[in-house]
Amino acid sequence: MLRWRVDIIGDDIAQGVELRFCLYGEQFKGGDGLYFVTLNSIRSDGMVISAEATDAVITKGRGKWRIARKSLNIWDVAERVR
Repeated sequence: MLRWRVDIIGDDIAQGVELRFCLYGEQFKGGDGLYFVTLNSIRSDGMVISAEATDAVITKGRGKWRIARKSLNIWDVAERVR
């Protein structure tokens, strides 16, 4: 299990925001921990619930988000999962 730093490019997680994962060359897996960093918010933790090559579901706080791969280390937030 890995612990990832996630830089949020935008105000916070919302549809269309980019996430940049800092462990280059690694693939994240379900159960991995996430450490979110933004310019305007307190650090918060989350985790990867499920992960495929091109999409994944992650948590942040009490929210769940579906993300889609944009490039090697950059993912777009596609939608909030209810």
